[in-house]
Amino acid sequence: MDRREGRADGAMDRRDRRAADDELARLRALIAHAPTLFALMEGPEHVFHLANPAYLRVIGRGEGDVVGRPFRAVFPEGAGQGLDEILDRVYADGEPYIGTERPV
Repeated sequence: MDRREGRADGAMDRRDRRAADDELARLRALIAHAPTLFALMEGPEHVFHLANPAYLRVIGRGEGDVVGRPFRAVFPEGAGQGLDEILDRVYADGEPYIGTERPV
């Protein structure tokens, strides 16, 4: 590979990264304005990655209190109510859980 190819690959990587960042920004804007509650958790600890303003309003917490923190740390009062077990099961088997009007 000569220097020109290396520079072209580097430029392509930057363009790809910029395109991915732009796409993520559009997704975040869409979620922020969604007319529903939305939160995205990742990993076995169910760490909040995103939470839209509607979700944050309903749970009565700010983004800094939620994003980047595990479910059990955000909702210690949820222990014993079965919610963390539901999240564990969904994470383990990938099967969705749909709960409607579930008291917490």
